Formats: sequence, structure tokens, C-alpha cells
Amino acid sequence: MACYQQLGLAAWRAGGASATQAASFSGFLPSMGIFCRASGGLLDLTCRNSTVLLSSTHACCYPCATVKSIFTKIICGEVAGHFIYEDQDSIAIMAMKPICEGHVLLAPREPVEQWDDLPMPLGTHLLAVGQRVAKALKRVYGVRRVGVMIAGIETPHTHLHLFPAADLTVFSFQGAQECATEVLAAVAEPIRNALLAAED
Repeated sequence: MACYQQLGLAAWRAGGASATQAASFSGFLPSMGIFCRASGGLLDLTCRNSTVLLSSTHACCYPCATVKSIFTKIICGEVAGHFIYEDQDSIAIMAMKPICEGHVLLAPREPVEQWDDLPMPLGTHLLAVGQRVAKALKRVYGVRRVGVMIAGIETPHTHLHLFPAADLTVFSFQGAQECATEVLAAVAEPIRNALLAAED
């Protein structure tokens, strides 16, 4: 994972938490301007200006101030997103303007603009996560296939579109419409549950 900035444990402890507390800490550290929450074995820290991923040895920051894609805003907590999956390298959220029910957007945390500039390990990781999401969509919607698209036009942050696909007619953004947040929340829940069930 590329790090734009690294914060040692000394900086974390300066905020008032020990390394052992960091594993389960959730709250705001006023001295550092950081809000943190547990996420996939790491702490996902949201600063005013950057998203920070804290491991046992260091934290990785992705500056929000320089990259203002919708995904960076969601990662930084500036815009709400309906998450179905997240780890230290990627997020999967419900599309705000879905082309069909179950339309998921999968993006790296690192703000890579062009998909063909993705580091190979990150691209491989996104594909692996995408396969897990696809299997969850198949279970929830009972479809044989899940479509995947990389448009690369509408926002300067690489992301994959994943959606239940009965035929080729769904491969179009013409019918995409903004969806109410309560509808997206309801759609996200069974997909999230299917992903969790697959991990058991």
C-alpha cells in the first residue's frame, strides 16, 4: 500500500491511546484531530484532511484535500456511503445512482485515477474482492451472472461497477437514477449479510 504520510506509534500515543488500546479504540483524539473506528483488524482513522489506516506499526494517510473524488469524500467521512465491505485497501458501497437494484461500486482507498495505473497487487486485490461481492450478489438476487464495468469517465478515482445481470440491457447508465438513502440501506443489508455469511 502506498503511504503519502506515516505516523508512528509515538504520534498515536501522543493522542492519548496505547498500542494495546488501539486495537479496540473508537472515538475522537482532540490533540490529533483524528476520529477512529475499528475496521478489518486495523483502525480506520478519519482526519479533517486525510484518511488514515493504522496498523500495529504505522498509519497510512491519503490526503483528502488534494483529491476530491466522491470516493475520497466517502472514505474521509465528508459524504455518507452505504458500505457493504471494507478492508485496509478497498471499499465496496452501494451506488447512489444505481443502474439496477444491487448495483455496487468497488474502489481502492488509494486515489488512483486511471485503472491501468493501479499497482498490480492492488488490482489483483480489487478483483478478488469483486469476486466475493459477485458471489454475494448471486446469492441475494438468484442470478447466474454478475456484470462488471470500468467506465473511468465520471470521477477521477478508479472503481468497478458490479451488478446483477440477467442480460446485456442492464449494461447501460441511461436509466440510472438517484436512490433514497433508506432504500440503499435496505438493499445493502442482505448483500452485507451474504458477505459475512460467506466468511463463516
